[in-house]
Amino acid sequence: MKCETLATGRKTYRGYTARGELYRTWGDVPYPKERVYSDYGELSELHTFRAGTGWYGSDWPSATCGTADFTRWIYQAHRGLRCGAAGDLSPKAEHREGGTGSLRVGEEG
Repeated sequence: MKCETLATGRKTYRGYTARGELYRTWGDVPYPKERVYSDYGELSELHTFRAGTGWYGSDWPSATCGTADFTRWIYQAHRGLRCGAAGDLSPKAEHREGGTGSLRVGEEG
């Protein structure tokens, strides 16, 4: 865990996985976040917390963090490329890669 303290006294805490990947961010941040990685180190889920309590302490508030909104990324098994995403926070139905390899967003409706 690392802590960054700004000149204003505001603190941001960051927790890391055993592989050194950013795992959790909390403290004086707009929305605390928790990241989930695949066995290959790909970011597979992002949990964003908009409620809960205990965010300003130096430990992640496991018992009081509340319910998270999530974003889940989907990867092609044979190529490892991100081919889609789904989640609670976006009005987008899904994200698909176009023939050019760029990320194209499909609107719902």
